[in-house]
Amino acid sequence: MSNPENHTPPPEFQLPVITPPTGTGEPRAPTTRRRGRASFLHLLRVAMFVTTLAMIRIHFQRQLASAESATPALSIDEVHELFPTAASLSPEPAQGNSIPILDADSEPLGYVVQTSPESDAIIGFSGPTNVLIGFDKADRVVGSKVLWSRDTREHLDMILADGRLLAAWKGKSWEGLAEHLSKPETAQIDAVSGATLTSLAIAESVALRLTGERPTSLKFPNEIKIEEVQRLIETAGRLVPSDKLPGLIDVLHKKGTRQGRVLRTSPAADNITGFQGPTDTLIVFDEPDEKSTPPKVIGIRLRHTFDNESPDNPASDYVGYVRSDEYFLSLFNGRTLAELASLDLFEEHIEGVSGATMTSMAVAEGIVAAARSALQTIEQHKKMIAEKLADETKNEETLFPSIHWSWRTAVSSVIVAIGISIGFFKGILRRGYSRRVFQLAVIVLLGVMNGDLLSQAVLVGWAQSGVPWQFAPGLVMVVAAALLVPMVSKQQPYCQHICPHGAVQQILVCKTPWQWKVPRRIHLLLNAVPVAFLALVILIPLAGWPLSLVNLEPFDAWVIGLAGVAAATIAIVGLVASLFVPMAYCRYGCPTGALLQFLRFHGRSDRLSIQDAAAAALTILAIGFVMLS
Repeated sequence: MSNPENHTPPPEFQLPVITPPTGTGEPRAPTTRRRGRASFLHLLRVAMFVTTLAMIRIHFQRQLASAESATPALSIDEVHELFPTAASLSPEPAQGNSIPILDADSEPLGYVVQTSPESDAIIGFSGPTNVLIGFDKADRVVGSKVLWSRDTREHLDMILADGRLLAAWKGKSWEGLAEHLSKPETAQIDAVSGATLTSLAIAESVALRLTGERPTSLKFPNEIKIEEVQRLIETAGRLVPSDKLPGLIDVLHKKGTRQGRVLRTSPAADNITGFQGPTDTLIVFDEPDEKSTPPKVIGIRLRHTFDNESPDNPASDYVGYVRSDEYFLSLFNGRTLAELASLDLFEEHIEGVSGATMTSMAVAEGIVAAARSALQTIEQHKKMIAEKLADETKNEETLFPSIHWSWRTAVSSVIVAIGISIGFFKGILRRGYSRRVFQLAVIVLLGVMNGDLLSQAVLVGWAQSGVPWQFAPGLVMVVAAALLVPMVSKQQPYCQHICPHGAVQQILVCKTPWQWKVPRRIHLLLNAVPVAFLALVILIPLAGWPLSLVNLEPFDAWVIGLAGVAAATIAIVGLVASLFVPMAYCRYGCPTGALLQFLRFHGRSDRLSIQDAAAAALTILAIGFVMLS
């Protein structure tokens, strides 16, 4: 023991020292207050996130409700292009819910009609279009214009720039225009090349508004030819509408005996879009030996399509994949019309053709839709339809109806479970060969094969329209792990272990000798980039800006064949930058990563930061948009 006389005496006025329990280094009371403050601020951050999503949903639902209202409001400015001398709109609608147009002396100049809301169910490439048609006092068209469209902007711009579609109607009477558009041969002539789906949808919308009935499909006007049926029923001689099964066509032998029946999916499936558009499919039924036995499917064949069909480029010929996949085409064989109508594609594990999933699933959905439509016209099946609807209602009341479980879902589930475990159990796959194998599995299985990546486009889309846990349970589990685990722990498994784009960057760390240390000023400036992107994510859906959220992040580039130029560019630039600055995109470009870091409960959660101020400002902005809209 040292001699106490050799020590310097303590100062005369020494501050009291409170000894903390078990060596924590801080007094108990301040620690408790700090933890309480951290919990409060963390809950406040989560509340701001949830509130912002709620505002996006409320705003979107209001937009839908407004679009589905009885008659969209018209202004006199929108009418001036058709009636330059118009001074006012009559407050009282006229016959057919038309709106009279008045001049400065309150004398009628003519009237206008809109295709919405009657035609809102008619989809072009990606949505409906509302058209305004003006008629003079002699009931002849003076002009037409598009008021609004939820179809693809590029296709609509092509139609407006071409000008022939709307100009072809000028001078026609109400009845003449209705007849013109009800004939597929004349409507097809008016369609604009490159925007055919949008053109024909507009024509069908106007025809429906003028006649009150949807015309024969303008998208697929060609009637079934006997040669098409003979590929499956060699003895087919002629086709006649069925008298016993309305909606179907009887296949007759040359001698008059029935050989089977056929059904086409158009027009019932005209609005079911695959990768690029709808497909008309032929469904062929047999002729049973016993009259009490219902006809069953013996084959299906794809007819005309607006989907991706490129015989000159087999690598992108999605329709060709489906046409040549006999296994997929045989999945519906042996089913009756009633069984097709009640078919649950997910329960039957009908996952589509590899490499052409969207196209093949649209074909499958079209078959089900056509069968259901045909059943509605057959009186003897009314009881069966009622029982089916009752069963569907019962299923909707259960907690987990018709979840689409598949091997892809299992793969995503396993990867998510391992990713979460790595964060909580430090000895699991932390480094070395096993860690690299897991990263490659994340990249190949979760990224390339499944495409289950969290993005702002996914979050906003789900906020607006709901979580598709029935159809994409694997992606739902990925998103749940990404959001919920950071909220209740200090772990952030998605960015650190589960994200395929992050896994690629981890592999690229220090793979080149040229490593750049980012200067402090540039570092602070780059840190603001993800926050700016998050502001755009909120403003785009609320302000209705014509920008796509998928173009703000690189994750859409992981879906092979669908990547846009913007997403692919961000992906490539971000990965190249990661060769010189470790995890460059994750650190300085990723709004999703910034959001997850904001939601994570960490050691500094008790402190307010500039990120909190930015989040509060964005939340207030979202609330303001909803309150003022």
